[in-house]
Amino acid sequence: MASQRKTPSRTDRIPAISPDRLTRGWSGPNGTRIRMLADGQGERWLELVEMAGTAHEDALVAAVRDGMLGWLLPVGLADGPHAMRRRFREVVSARTEQAALCAMAGLSAPLVVQDRDGHLVAALHAVSLPPAVVANAADRGIPFEVMMDALTAVVKIRAVAVDEPSRGQGIGSALLTRCLQLYFQLGFRAAYGQFRTGSGLETVYARQGFAVLDEGAVFSLRDRLGLPFRIQTDPGERIFTCVRGG
Repeated sequence: MASQRKTPSRTDRIPAISPDRLTRGWSGPNGTRIRMLADGQGERWLELVEMAGTAHEDALVAAVRDGMLGWLLPVGLADGPHAMRRRFREVVSARTEQAALCAMAGLSAPLVVQDRDGHLVAALHAVSLPPAVVANAADRGIPFEVMMDALTAVVKIRAVAVDEPSRGQGIGSALLTRCLQLYFQLGFRAAYGQFRTGSGLETVYARQGFAVLDEGAVFSLRDRLGLPFRIQTDPGERIFTCVRGG
């Protein structure tokens, strides 16, 4: 298994993100603009994310159309990670499916890249630690507080997609940089994702400073973060990881 690498150093040299900056965005490669998904762009964002081979769940489509994706992120940027976690737990404490979906959507980042003409040419979707990872936590006797800590400590980079004419310009790299900066500023401690073995993406993620694990290897959150969970891929997939300060 590949050794863990440190957080890409360039994220440490970028000024802190404000809620306004997340909305306005940053200059990207070749005159592009990287920022949070805006009203009226949801369908195109979903289309781009689907290009990455990521299936759309009904809850995601509904959250996009309702403008609920990422609603908690400005709370954390404005008032700090503790305020974001407190609000997240307040919503989850209702213990209903609707409350859980609302809270999880709030921690989800839909980032986009616009070209000079305002067209969306790339998208990234990041989510909190997927519920499936902690679904049987209660049955294993894991306290509610530990589950809440995990959900606000680990982010999954679910999809990165760049339309074909815009590839090879460093757009995907820029999206990953902003994603890591955002979540590490919000107090998350690790990021990970998965890709198909043989896709050639191992070199892409390694260049970004991620550790790329061997096929079948497990990303243990206990070993890395002291949390009693583990990430394991399906057959034919590999994991890439980045641990803050690791």
